[in-house]
Amino acid sequence: MRLEIISVVVALTVAGWVFVQSSGTPDPLPTPYHPPSGEASSAVREVFATGRVEGASREVGLTFEATGRLSSVEVRAGQRVQAGQVLARLDDQEQVAELDEARAAVQVALQQLRRLHNGATPEALAVQAAQVAALEVQLKHSEVTLARTERIIRENAGSRQKLDEDQYLHALARANLEAGRARLRELQAKARDEDLQQAQSQLDVARARATAVASRVDKRILRAPVAGIVLEVHLEPGALLTTMQPAPAVTMVGDHHLRIRGYVDEFDAISVQPGQAVQVTAVGAQGGTFPGHVIACSPYLVVKPQLRNRPEELTDVKVREILVELPAEAHGKLLIGLPVDLRIEASVTAAPVMPSPPSGGA
Repeated sequence: MRLEIISVVVALTVAGWVFVQSSGTPDPLPTPYHPPSGEASSAVREVFATGRVEGASREVGLTFEATGRLSSVEVRAGQRVQAGQVLARLDDQEQVAELDEARAAVQVALQQLRRLHNGATPEALAVQAAQVAALEVQLKHSEVTLARTERIIRENAGSRQKLDEDQYLHALARANLEAGRARLRELQAKARDEDLQQAQSQLDVARARATAVASRVDKRILRAPVAGIVLEVHLEPGALLTTMQPAPAVTMVGDHHLRIRGYVDEFDAISVQPGQAVQVTAVGAQGGTFPGHVIACSPYLVVKPQLRNRPEELTDVKVREILVELPAEAHGKLLIGLPVDLRIEASVTAAPVMPSPPSGGA
């Protein structure tokens, strides 16, 4: 009986202790952080992409604008050239001869116009005046001869045929004198406006033809459009070029500064924006890492144009083209066309957190 009473007391004691422990104040749970109502939270993550080095512009294949046989190539691959420097030439002997003829025609038309403006030379006027004087003498002689013949005819001592001949010679001398005097007046007079306009038009036509021929000659010379580097020479002297199937003679690129054309996978396309910092690592380069920044992003996606054949590479995705500006120290350390890896510090912005509606309570 006594043992049963002890067991009941012990049981009650344990139950009371448990009740006291369970009735204590519980520890509060940690409160989650929420940004201020209506604001967005942002974070920075890294986006990895691939790309290749290019110059200030993309590589361009330069072709002739004319048909002919290639006579000379004056550059080699890897050579730096200046804007306007001659790269190659087509045979132009026929065109140069035509240009010489056109320029000679310009000089002829120019001299004719100057002659009209300046009038006759003193020497020409002196010569014409002497001719007029000679014609006056001839007319005077024909008058005397005709008068003698007429007197003889009146005396019935001469023939009618001799009178006709002297009358003809007198009329011819008078006509020659009038023509000589008219020519002298022409030399002394100023040129008419219509004659000047006609001579000016002839000069303009000659100059236009010379300009057109000079343009055809110039089109047979291939020049560098910008300063840069020759990447490849495609043709050798003797090759025949046609405009029906134009073939580039030289490929070059402007390299006064370098940039990267990168390709961001479609999964990260929206995260990349102009102004973001980029770390550019040249494939296979020792310490070849350069800072850069995104300067442009394409507004659309394209099929991935560059494959590295890496095990982890995705080949069935579209990409967004971006342009990355490189610092000046990268010039001379990277080659045009060199593959590079890009690590872009892309900003990721979460949706804004809106305030929760108040909960109802008693």
